[in-house]
Amino acid sequence: SQLFPIIECGFVYSTKTSSPSIDQNEGNVAAQIVDSEFTGVIPFERPQTGSVKYYIRGYAKNANGIKYTSYKSVNVLWND
Repeated sequence: SQLFPIIECGFVYSTKTSSPSIDQNEGNVAAQIVDSEFTGVIPFERPQTGSVKYYIRGYAKNANGIKYTSYKSVNVLWND
């Protein structure tokens, strides 16, 4: 079987859709691969008031194309 190494990986996030992609997102963060897992830091903005829900998906790109994980969501909350 032929192996196709990962060319690029990272995370995309959005407040508008639960299916952010490389083409449609509000942010894209590159990741590093360590011990067969990829990690990165997403610099979420502090909301002016209340909370903001972000939808996050990981992605990996190789010679065959791009694959995405299912989304995870996180609420960023600011208390005055």
